[in-house]
Amino acid sequence: MLKFFCMISLFWLPLSLFSAELEELYSDEVPVQGQSAKERSQAIKKALAGVLVKVSGDFGAANSSQFSAAYAQAADFLLRYRYLVLENELLWEEGYRQMLRVDFDSNAINQFLRQSGFSTLESSGLAALVRLTVTGVSSVEDYAYLTHYLLSLNEVADVQVEMVNPEQVVLKLGVRNGIAELMYAMDSGDMMTPVDTHYLTGYGKPSDLLEEDAELIYRLIE
Repeated sequence: MLKFFCMISLFWLPLSLFSAELEELYSDEVPVQGQSAKERSQAIKKALAGVLVKVSGDFGAANSSQFSAAYAQAADFLLRYRYLVLENELLWEEGYRQMLRVDFDSNAINQFLRQSGFSTLESSGLAALVRLTVTGVSSVEDYAYLTHYLLSLNEVADVQVEMVNPEQVVLKLGVRNGIAELMYAMDSGDMMTPVDTHYLTGYGKPSDLLEEDAELIYRLIE
């Protein structure tokens, strides 16, 4: 059932995800048939499933026991909700009448993910902190594929989204071994091609997200 919630919610991710507002990562929209408390509760859980997957970048984690606890207490993460006009004619034919827009507390989401065992910069024993800009990210599928790929690399301990735009995504990567090893791993794959590299001054401590050791620019291979 949890996997069903997550997959359905991903299909409902709004295209506004690829806007300049990072806060979109902590929001989701779910079609509903009415405004009953029971349906709203279920829709909020579906929206939370989508947000947890987006922010964590880990689709497999949706089946974990920690995520089950989150769905049970979805209201604890809730900032606000509102009903919007449903413009999708196909959803209207299926019986839906409105879209429920749900915004979640980014601090609560991030804290929950850290406490649930997802890698963080404070606990990963990182060798470097890297800003990675990837161009050619023009859809939710591209974004999901990219984050899943990066998390599959042994060199990457942590992935955090800094900004999304219509054509690119900017990520902060916690790197275990070093920048050269990370670049070799990415260059050896068939997903991205390098565009530019800048080595910076470095950071004072692993939890400092304001500075990084390098800035890498890559482009998705079509």
